[in-house]
Amino acid sequence: MLTAILATALLATSAPLSSALVDGVQLDVTSYHGTGCPADKPYAVEVEPGGTGRHVASIRFSEFVVQALTPQQPESVDCDLTLNITGDPGTQVAITQARVRGSYVLAPRAEGSARLTLSSGPGAAANATTPWAQTNTTASPRKGPITAEVTLKDTVWSGCGTPAAVQLGLHAEVRSDQTAVPTLITLTTGEAVATVDVERRPCPDRQLGRTSVRKGQ
Repeated sequence: MLTAILATALLATSAPLSSALVDGVQLDVTSYHGTGCPADKPYAVEVEPGGTGRHVASIRFSEFVVQALTPQQPESVDCDLTLNITGDPGTQVAITQARVRGSYVLAPRAEGSARLTLSSGPGAAANATTPWAQTNTTASPRKGPITAEVTLKDTVWSGCGTPAAVQLGLHAEVRSDQTAVPTLITLTTGEAVATVDVERRPCPDRQLGRTSVRKGQ
């Protein structure tokens, strides 16, 4: 039976915890912590071309699950990751969107919620959050997929040849009147749990070593 992961994991080191390099774009996971971060094999990372000047970075968890264990008692888990995304020399990178997907099972009268938070670059305008929530008001269990997408209002370009620092946060919570019927949220299995869209461009001479911001419309 799936159970919530209650131990807090905290890993941070001068060397990346996990890395991927494809077509001149490198993704480094530099830290992760939270009650939902698995301690055994927390993730695999991948970078795939997504069209001209675009790449998709994926983070895959071995397990991210929260289950209602005690009637009327909310259970929650979270996991926060810090990513460095770097283009090859002479280029800048920027983060535009992130997505998360998974599934839920809700007993009758049970509630579930999930949240994806994305932050990149200076200023509150570069922070964005997308919530998902569901309440089962029927007399039968309900299940289905979870998909959430978050878009940054501003495109914040890294300095020339320097990483774009990205903070990605996952949070899930469930509550149920009874536990005979499972109530849980799962962001797990072999699919990519979270994907981040990356843009890349040549460095303008005037932006050498600096960070620039393109305001959203």
